[in-house]
Amino acid sequence: MSRSDLPTVSESTLSRDEGFAARVREDVAAGYRRVTYLGIALMLGFGVLDIISLDDPALVAKFFAMRLALALVMVGLLKFSQRPRFQRYVESVCALAMYLIGSFMGLMSALNLGHKSHYYAGITLTLIAVGVFVPIGPLHVLVTSTAVYLTFVGLLLALDPVPLAQWDWSVFAANSIFLISTATTVTVGAYFNRRLRRRLFDAAFAQLQTNEELRSVYERITHSYQEVSEKNREIEEAYRAKSQFLDNMSHELRTPLTCILTPLEGLLAGNARGEVRQVFEDMHTATRQLYDLINDLLDYSKYGARDQPLSRDPVDLRSVVDEHVKAFGSTARQRKLVLQWDPPPEPVVVIGSARELGKVARNLISNAIKFTPAGGRVTVGVGVVGERVRLSVSDTGIGMNDAVQAKLFTPFFQGDATSTRAFEGTGIGLALVKTIVNRHDGEVVVESSPGRGTTMTVELPSRPLDPTELVGMAPAQPAPGESMLAIPVPEDILAMPAMSMTRIERLPAIERVELLDATMPTPDLSFPGAVPLLGEHLLAARGERSRILVIDDHPEIVRVIERLLAPQHDVYTASNGEEGLQKVRDVRPALVISDVMMPKLSGFQLVEQLRKDPDFERLPVLLLTARADGRDRVRGLRRGASDYLVKPFLPEELKARVGNLLRAQHYESYLTRLNEELATKSSSLETRVHGFFIDTVRTLVAAIDAKDFYTGGHSERVSYFAVRIAEHMKLARPLLRTIELGALLHDVGKIGIPDKVLNKPGALTLEEIEVIRQHTVLGGKILEKSPELAELRRFALHHHERWDGTGYPDRLRDDDIPPSVRVVSVADCWDAMVSDRIYRAGMEPRIAAEKVSKLGGSQFDPAVVEAMMEIWPELELPPNLRPLKPRTSPVENRQGPRVSECGEVYEVHN
Repeated sequence: MSRSDLPTVSESTLSRDEGFAARVREDVAAGYRRVTYLGIALMLGFGVLDIISLDDPALVAKFFAMRLALALVMVGLLKFSQRPRFQRYVESVCALAMYLIGSFMGLMSALNLGHKSHYYAGITLTLIAVGVFVPIGPLHVLVTSTAVYLTFVGLLLALDPVPLAQWDWSVFAANSIFLISTATTVTVGAYFNRRLRRRLFDAAFAQLQTNEELRSVYERITHSYQEVSEKNREIEEAYRAKSQFLDNMSHELRTPLTCILTPLEGLLAGNARGEVRQVFEDMHTATRQLYDLINDLLDYSKYGARDQPLSRDPVDLRSVVDEHVKAFGSTARQRKLVLQWDPPPEPVVVIGSARELGKVARNLISNAIKFTPAGGRVTVGVGVVGERVRLSVSDTGIGMNDAVQAKLFTPFFQGDATSTRAFEGTGIGLALVKTIVNRHDGEVVVESSPGRGTTMTVELPSRPLDPTELVGMAPAQPAPGESMLAIPVPEDILAMPAMSMTRIERLPAIERVELLDATMPTPDLSFPGAVPLLGEHLLAARGERSRILVIDDHPEIVRVIERLLAPQHDVYTASNGEEGLQKVRDVRPALVISDVMMPKLSGFQLVEQLRKDPDFERLPVLLLTARADGRDRVRGLRRGASDYLVKPFLPEELKARVGNLLRAQHYESYLTRLNEELATKSSSLETRVHGFFIDTVRTLVAAIDAKDFYTGGHSERVSYFAVRIAEHMKLARPLLRTIELGALLHDVGKIGIPDKVLNKPGALTLEEIEVIRQHTVLGGKILEKSPELAELRRFALHHHERWDGTGYPDRLRDDDIPPSVRVVSVADCWDAMVSDRIYRAGMEPRIAAEKVSKLGGSQFDPAVVEAMMEIWPELELPPNLRPLKPRTSPVENRQGPRVSECGEVYEVHN
């Protein structure tokens, strides 16, 4: 049942009935068409039965004419039912056709033997065929069957040749019962068939309704999903806009602060005294507070980002808290408070970010000091409780009620939001604390009562560490000039020159002890004498003024850096990345200091351009950024930046980083000069070592040739031929060197073969042949003893392997034989054929080429043989490699078997 035949969901129940009626009409039409064609075929085919059963030819002809007429009537009714206007009556037309066929069979029964005729079976066949093939309704079947039976009886009464009184009523009754039973069965079957079809139709209709509803729901869901996706895109756009705004705001706010804080740090480190120094200190404190507020605001906004990762490293919380307690020591003294801190004896380790946990400690201590009146106490504690690490900050301050505690960690919440509030703040600090603690899988709890103080407790997961991880976790004092806190730096420390920590004292000269005879010629392997000592190089470099290029689009920042560095260095400036890149090429500075966010070319892009240029790929670059998080730092370092400095920065921190980068460059220049000197000597030494290696190989080859006087110079000739073949095959240059040396040593195993066997003038026994074949195994063992010669072992071991797998010693075949060895095998056989021997003259090259060509695919690699066939006419040995001239051999028994250089056992007369 196709879905196109079903009504739509919007139609009423009547439409459902009409849809079912339409479906029934279609099925009836299809069945009626099949029954019509089948009936016509059977009626005409059963004419044979007429011929067999009827004795009267006239009656046979009459019956055939009746069959033909009925067939034409059936075709006409079928065509009539197929017309569009009469398609709705197809069930009635089918019932009419059923009646005509049944009446026709009744007529034939009446004309032939009457009530005893067997033609009544045609009526039964008609009823069954209609019931099976046509899903006609039960009412039509009942009416048509009744009409057919009554017509059949009427025709019998009218046309039966036997008088009614003489009928055989038992035969008539049996036939009638059979007809009535068939009609009843077909009617009941039609009834249940119609009911089953209706149920299937209703189920399909209900399924269609459900599908339509599901489709409607799916469309609504799809529409909602599109709306949500669009909202998500808007949110993403808003988030990107917010991130860009924060980046820009960070840059725009920190840059002016740098121009204020950096000069103030320098002034405070100078000789300012009295009221002027007090003004500087007040300005410094206010600027630092503004800087901290900006950092808190940006940090809180940043932690809402979905792409903000959390670094998870072992952190000594004791050390982090200790640093911030010391930072707030002067503030507590100014407010006449007692800041109590008893650090635990051992490191307290958690997993997380030291920088973020430092913000937690700073905000908690700052709030406790802010809300504690003079004479009060602030107590800070760190310890391990069970499997948790606890940080607690308690104060004796004003405390909080329950209503304030409920909203304490809400962003921008103020306990006293009136214009007359006694305590300043933005309401960001504790919200930031809550966010950071949650990121570290911890929790923060507050306990407070009005007038009795507050205790803030942070609990974090603890992680015990291996003792080796605890090394170096002791609390470290903040390095002078590196702290971002408002702590006065001692003037005697700030006054120290940046390079004072790298002064190198000249060591006393040490007399050289000569262990060798000065008259003996020895290779010069001494340290390069033209290069000065490292201390001399650094002293000379420190005495020169280095060129430093400062690139920033804010003239104020450029002037600040220029004032700081100009006394010791030559400072050049540029206002954007493009101009800075050009000045790098023109000025060729020793160091570049560049801002990250600049027009035309950013600091990241500038670093990338410099690292792509071979002339400046090692030029140190110090990037300045206004972003306090690590993303810019990591991004810049990955692109090749040498160091990073966050705005605002301390003057001494800038000087220290510049000094470190210049010192590293001086070290690098020294090492570069030293490497150049060493490379020159290394090249000479490498040449000498390689020559020594070649001489060693040639000595071994000479020993081999001396062992077997029948094949003098064979190894060197094989090496020559193998290299020519390999060059023609366009093998890689390093492989040519390997083939050259491997061919020289391929017969090194003959050193281990007894002379009486190797040079035996008479016939060789089978045992002696096996001994000679062992030279491949002996050669492999000899070469594997030397690390320098082990790579050539395969030539000695496998040069008698065959392409078809019948060689020795390992019976390798095809590609299992190393490619370089396959080349040497062909060259080995070629020299054995064309070279003169003491006992015979060599073959003509043409004859040798014919023999070698036939061995491709059986003994040798076909590709190597093909290359050999292409170049053999051009193979000409140099004079120093030509073999001995033939001479008369001594009288000896040469009729026994020998082993050829190709590895084959042969008879001498062959």
